[in-house]
Amino acid sequence: MKGLSLRNIYNYEEYQVQLVLEKLTSINQDIRPEAVDGMLMPPDFFLKEGVSELGLEGPTLVEVKGTLSYSAMKAMEGYFETHSQNGYNVLVVFFKRTISKTPSPKEIDGKRLVYIPFSELKSKAKNARIKKEDDYYYDNAKKKDWKDLRNDIIEEAADVVKQGNIVLFLGAGVSSSAKMPTWKDLLKNLMAEVKMLKGDSLKAFTELDSHIYKECGDSNLIMARYLETAIQLSDKNADFMKLIQQHLYSENHSSELLTDLALIVKSRKADEVITYNFDDILEQELVKMGLKESVNFIPIARDAEVSDHNNLPIYHVHGIIPEHTDTADTVVFSEKEYHNRYRNAYHWSNVEQVHALMRKHCFFVGLSMQDPNLRRLLDTACSMNATDKPSHYTFLQRTQQENYCLSEKGCQYVQVSQSLVDKKKQKDIYLLNYTVLENIYRQLGVNVIWYEDHNELPGLIERVFGVDRIQQKSDEELKQKAEELIQAIEKIEKNVPEFNPATLSLEDNVKAFLYYQQYGNEYKTLVHDCGDVLQELSNRIDYTVPENITKLVNDSSKYENLSGYGDLYRKWFESIRVVIA
Repeated sequence: MKGLSLRNIYNYEEYQVQLVLEKLTSINQDIRPEAVDGMLMPPDFFLKEGVSELGLEGPTLVEVKGTLSYSAMKAMEGYFETHSQNGYNVLVVFFKRTISKTPSPKEIDGKRLVYIPFSELKSKAKNARIKKEDDYYYDNAKKKDWKDLRNDIIEEAADVVKQGNIVLFLGAGVSSSAKMPTWKDLLKNLMAEVKMLKGDSLKAFTELDSHIYKECGDSNLIMARYLETAIQLSDKNADFMKLIQQHLYSENHSSELLTDLALIVKSRKADEVITYNFDDILEQELVKMGLKESVNFIPIARDAEVSDHNNLPIYHVHGIIPEHTDTADTVVFSEKEYHNRYRNAYHWSNVEQVHALMRKHCFFVGLSMQDPNLRRLLDTACSMNATDKPSHYTFLQRTQQENYCLSEKGCQYVQVSQSLVDKKKQKDIYLLNYTVLENIYRQLGVNVIWYEDHNELPGLIERVFGVDRIQQKSDEELKQKAEELIQAIEKIEKNVPEFNPATLSLEDNVKAFLYYQQYGNEYKTLVHDCGDVLQELSNRIDYTVPENITKLVNDSSKYENLSGYGDLYRKWFESIRVVIA
C-alpha cells in the first residue's frame, strides 16, 4: 500500500480516509509521517503537495473527525490560525456532523481551511481515478487496434465466467436475431387493429407509421400507448395483450445466438437470466434441448412466483406472453405500464435487477444499453458496490471506421461527397466517439465488447462462455458453414499484397504491414473456426485425418503469413464432401 509509515492507524475512519487520499493524490508521498516541521504532534495525515481537486496547493494538514460538532469546528479554526502562519493548509474530513451545514472554507494569507464530508471526498477520488483511466484508455486506443483491445477484454471475461456467479441480461436484439418482429414492426402491425377506421382509410393509416411515430416523439413506449388507446376506443372489449401475442411470433424463431444462449443456460454457466423480452423463445429452445420447465428452469413474471427454488430462474421483468397459451400476462409494453413498474423502487423486478448488478457479474446481450431505467439501476449499483472496477460486460455494435460519419446527406465536417472523405477527421472523430462511450460505460460499471456485424456476435459469445455449438448443427449446416469460412479465408489470401523479395521496398513493407494489421486477427479467427468445423465433420464420418494434415491444422505459425490454409482446407473439405452425400 502506497504511503504507509510506521505510525499506527488509530481508528477505522482514519484507515478509510487514508485509502481515499492515496487514490486522490497521484504523487508518491508519505501521507502519514512521524513528524512534520514546526509541529509538536503530527497531524492525522500530511500532504506535502496538497490536493489540487480541493483547491489546496502546497503543504496540507489533514484532520479526521468522526463527528463534526460546533466545538470541534471552533477547535479546527484555532488549529488553522496557528499553523497557517507556518505555511500550511488544513483539510478537515468528517463522517457525520451535528451542526446544521458544512462550514464554508476560510482563508488566511493565501492558505485555506476546507471542510469536506468523507462521502464527497470518496466521490472526488473516484472521479479522479476515472479521469486517469479515461486518459489511459484513450492513449491506449490510439496505439492499439480496437480488436486487439477486444481480445484482452474477452480473455478477462472468459476468466470471469470460469469463476461463476454469472447473470445473463437479454434484450430485443436476441429476439430479432431469431426473426421475431422488432418493436417498430410490431407497432406497425398493431396499427391494423385500429378498427375505428375501415377499408382504404385503415390502409392509409397503417402506411403513416413513420408519421405517427414522429408525432409520438420517436418513442416506442409513447407510440405503444397511442395504439393501445386507439384500439380500445375502437373496441372496448379488445384484449390488447392477446393482440400483441397474435403479432409477436414468427413461424420459425431460431438463430445461432439463441442456440448459444440456451447452451449457456443448459450447461449452468449462468446462475439466472433476466430478460426484457416478453416472448418465451428461450424457454422453447431449452425444451428442444431436452430440458423441462419447472424441473431444470422456471420462467418468472410475477411477484408471487419469486421464491426459493432449485431450478434456474428466467426473470421476465417486463412480463411474459407465451406463444402457446390461451392467456396473456400484463406486460410492460406502453408508457403507462413502464411508469407503473419503475415508479416503485421496491417492485420485485427492480429488486432482482439491482441484486444481480450489485452481487454478480452480468453479461448484457441484445441490449442497446440506452434504457434510462437500466442506466439508473447501473448507476445505483455502481455507487453502492465496494469496488470501483467494472464487473459487468456488454456486447455492442459499432460502425466500421470507413463508414463512420457517412450518410446520404453527408457530414459537412468530414465529407464533401461520397468520394471525398477527410480520412483524418473521420478517424479522429471515430476514435473519440467510441473512447467516450467506453468511458461512460465504465462509469456505469460495464466493460464493452464491440463488434461491427451482428453475425460476429455468436462467435464472441462462444469465446467468452466456452460454448461448443458445432456439435448441435446438422451435416448440411456444417458443410455450408465450412464453404463460407473457406471462401472468406481464400479472399484474404488472394488480396495479400504481392512484391518481389529481391527488390523489396519500404512501400512494399508498409503495404504488407497495413494489410496484416487489418486482416490478421480475422484470418486467425477464420482459420480456427474452419478447423473446428472440418474436424467435427471428419469425426462424424469416422474419417481418420492424415498426420500431415493434423500437423498443419495445429501449426499456428502460418497464421501471421495469411497464406496456406485456403488450399489446405479446400482439399480437406472436398474429401469430406465426397463421403458425406
